Amino acid sequence: MMRSTTFLVLLAVIQIVASCQSPPAENHLAGESSPYLLMHAHNPVDWYPWSEEALNKARKENKLLLISCGYAACHWCHVMEEGAFSDTAVARYLNQHFVAIKVDREERPDIDALYMQSCLMGNGGSCGWPLNTFALPDGRPIYSGTYYPARNFLEVLQYFYQQYTLDPAKINAYAAELERGIRSSLTLPVTDPGPISPDFQKFTANLVSRIDWTNGGFTGAPKFPMPVVLQYLLSTGHLLQDSQAIQGVLLSLDRMAEGGIYDQLEGGFARYSVDEQWRIPHFEKMLYDNALLIQLYAQGYKYNHDPNYARIIRESIDFVFAHLAGENYFYSSMDADSEGGEGTYYQWKWSELQAGLRDATVFSLATAYYGAKPTGNWELGKNILQAPRSLTDLESKFGKDSLAIITAMAEARDQLKSIRSQRPAPAIDAKAITSWNALMIIALSESAQALGNHAYRTAALATGEFIWNNLYDKHEGLHRIFIREHSQGPAHLEDYAYLIRAYISLYELSFEKIWLERAQTLTKEVLKHFGVNDSPLFYSTSDLQDQLIVRAIQWQDEIMPTPNAVMGQNLFMLGSLLDIDAYRDHSAQMANAVNPYLVKAEDPFSLASWMTLSWYQTRKTHEIAIVGDRSDQLRIAMQKEFIPMDLFMGSDQEENLALLKGKYQPDHTWIYVCEQGICKQPVQDVPAALNLLQGN
Repeated sequence: MMRSTTFLVLLAVIQIVASCQSPPAENHLAGESSPYLLMHAHNPVDWYPWSEEALNKARKENKLLLISCGYAACHWCHVMEEGAFSDTAVARYLNQHFVAIKVDREERPDIDALYMQSCLMGNGGSCGWPLNTFALPDGRPIYSGTYYPARNFLEVLQYFYQQYTLDPAKINAYAAELERGIRSSLTLPVTDPGPISPDFQKFTANLVSRIDWTNGGFTGAPKFPMPVVLQYLLSTGHLLQDSQAIQGVLLSLDRMAEGGIYDQLEGGFARYSVDEQWRIPHFEKMLYDNALLIQLYAQGYKYNHDPNYARIIRESIDFVFAHLAGENYFYSSMDADSEGGEGTYYQWKWSELQAGLRDATVFSLATAYYGAKPTGNWELGKNILQAPRSLTDLESKFGKDSLAIITAMAEARDQLKSIRSQRPAPAIDAKAITSWNALMIIALSESAQALGNHAYRTAALATGEFIWNNLYDKHEGLHRIFIREHSQGPAHLEDYAYLIRAYISLYELSFEKIWLERAQTLTKEVLKHFGVNDSPLFYSTSDLQDQLIVRAIQWQDEIMPTPNAVMGQNLFMLGSLLDIDAYRDHSAQMANAVNPYLVKAEDPFSLASWMTLSWYQTRKTHEIAIVGDRSDQLRIAMQKEFIPMDLFMGSDQEENLALLKGKYQPDHTWIYVCEQGICKQPVQDVPAALNLLQGN
């Protein structure tokens, strides 16, 4: 009996010790809604979401923070989750000596931007995701890195724990120095230069000199589409009559559509290409990339009415609705990985192509068309489908004309789509982000205009209505995230700025004044809660949010346009549409604050949105007012044309907007071409209005 009792006591002690040492079966992420955070909810790492609980624990226990940022579609985030973060030895050391915080960068772009700047400053500009930052208990970073395999990560953890334990004063001093650098980088020095007009020709020439004239886009690899920059070049190239700028954009549109970065079967663009030729994508598909590129192709189609651009628009929108659409809103992304591998959904073995394309002629033609090889055109034995730059060689090789080739390829494409539909599809991050949905509203609006597609118009308006009804609250303001039928998280400047722009685009699409009223409501909130005391620019976060160690002013373009420049454009547009001088004045002050940087143009890729704002402020722009019973018909006809930088307004009845007041006449529809509220003699048809816009 004594021996049995002793054994039971010993077993209980062992179990207690084991439970103290074993990582938790479920950590503090289990109650989160973010798919990215939930991906880590069963890691042995005792993850916390970003919260006061986690920060207080670090301060109380004087432990360093590990702040790990990523997103659900990120391939290397998956690899690290399955590797280092699932390693029990790593987890045990991390849980004992650190407080681990996991951040979905799409939910909290402010946190990501702060620690990404730490990474950029410490690693010579080479950074990405997953982003892993070691920080003091108060959140000040001391070092940021990216992906680590398990063994290396354990060594890194040990190094920073030892450094902090042995010489905390040195670590604190370094953190203070790094904080000063971050604060300088994430704010804009206050200047009072007065009105300075940048040189648009010089700025445009600077960008044109960096175009890859063989492959399109800009030189170097990895290669990102850079839609904001290409949109600027197309608009100003047209207005400046710079044919080289326009040809660079059109070449880029052509080459991207031919490459593996574009899904040749289902449409839609991957985030970027790992090579200069757009051949091999980094496979995740993001809503914002596709929204911006759809906008760009719609503008390209307006410019030259290339039917291939219309095809890309339709296929890309079809992809979004097939894979990223909720009920009147859109999901964030489609994963890079499936079946445990990167790009598995998109790749083809030679044997799979043979089995799927049983007609020998169709098989031979399709493999030649898509550039497939028995040995693979990517990794060994794997093919990524790409389109040819010309059908001439295929016509000669197969003795078929282009129409016959296109017809045969349509058959092959349908067969391959059917086969791929049987594969497990990559996971979808089903959270809706306000700013990204706003970009998709603009994409649908632009596409509805370019192609005269009523279904796109209906979808754009429905999404705008959904966001207003589900993500805006007159007491709480705008929310950033919608997931599991609930809105959450305060909106950032990006959300406000893009949504205001989307609502302006919906007004131009429909001439329904409610969209201007909603845009103005949101603008008033931006002015109230995002303002900077000594600058006309805006903070990235509201004064109602908990603040980080630096309250950032995001003023440079990245892949998406900087929300500050977009907000400056919004103020100009609303000032013109609503005749509000204070808005126009604020917009001019924003342009003046940044113009000195535009004159230097040290990094033109980050300044294109500001150049667009400066064009509004310093060059001739038009308001196009269409008033009368046929206003919708004439609007549709005019908006099929490429008319960059100009604003549309109108009504089919008497309207109290300043520029429309007193212009309605029963049984007549007039088109007014105006500059700064001063209108020329009205005309009654589109060709005459286009003639006035050209200054004739």
